Amino acid sequence: MFNFSIPYYIESSDSLILLLLAIIIEIALNKLNFFIYIFELPVKFIEYLTSWFDRKLNKQTRSHKDRAVRGFISVLIIISISYALTKYISYLSQEISLFWIFEFLLLIILIGDKNLCAKINEIASALQKQQAALVIRKLNVLTSQNYKTEDHYSLARIAIQKLAISFPSLIIAPLFWYLIFGLPGLASYKTISIIHEKIGQKNKNYQGFGFSIIQLNKIFLFIPAVLGRGLILIVGILISRTFEKNLLQSFMLKDLGSDEYQYKISILAFANALGLALHGSPINKNLSGKKNWLGEGRAKVVIADIENAVRLYKYSSLFVQICLLYLVVLKLLT
Repeated sequence: MFNFSIPYYIESSDSLILLLLAIIIEIALNKLNFFIYIFELPVKFIEYLTSWFDRKLNKQTRSHKDRAVRGFISVLIIISISYALTKYISYLSQEISLFWIFEFLLLIILIGDKNLCAKINEIASALQKQQAALVIRKLNVLTSQNYKTEDHYSLARIAIQKLAISFPSLIIAPLFWYLIFGLPGLASYKTISIIHEKIGQKNKNYQGFGFSIIQLNKIFLFIPAVLGRGLILIVGILISRTFEKNLLQSFMLKDLGSDEYQYKISILAFANALGLALHGSPINKNLSGKKNWLGEGRAKVVIADIENAVRLYKYSSLFVQICLLYLVVLKLLT
């Protein structure tokens, strides 16, 4: 029998087992729309808090410095609420028998990519049928952007870029922060990620108010992004069965500290693994100006490239799960 008092470190076989079981159940429950709605409730709550602070404190009449300070206070309050709630749940799971079940349910809600590959496959199918308007609507929902008139190749690149940035942010980072700091660490990361999607834009309205969350997002995603790029390198070599110079280049830590570095290194890894050239700023269309291309392949992305990207994403995610299973087995045998 396992003692589910759940110490939250990688040395604990209990936490590793819970994490592995949560991943498996989350994948299974994604097929049911009712559970998908439940999964989104914590996200909606954090989005509501963020929007409330945005309306109340981010007034255009205030100075840039004033809005930056108010943005920092808003972010601090929301993260503190998330951390305090999950810390209390963690405490109760150690003190009360079977209370670990509530923590397990929260873990299921906070991890996973919520069936991202299926959504990308729907976009690929719509592209194949030349339903550009439908593709744009789906991409706008998926990326929280406002794409309007994009050509066929651009839409396909955006879909692949969404997979590329989602691998470290949805697969690696949640596991990393849970294994290091437990449920409070995971909840804090997810809170930062959700707030960043809402106000982490470098436009006039959020340049000050969203400054602190942009910096926090960079910090929390840096190590997962580097780890994720290493995994993409390994899986890319295994899939192609060749060791190409371009794949190795995707592992180089160049341009460290550049804008959106945590996303660019993941996009570069996908681009080189698939033999493509992808746009360097897919997250925020307000960063317009010159296009920064990543990768030395072709920019004309076709449907088959999206399918290959989905395959790369799935194999890389499976590799992470196998590594987690290996850790579980290793801890049980020692």
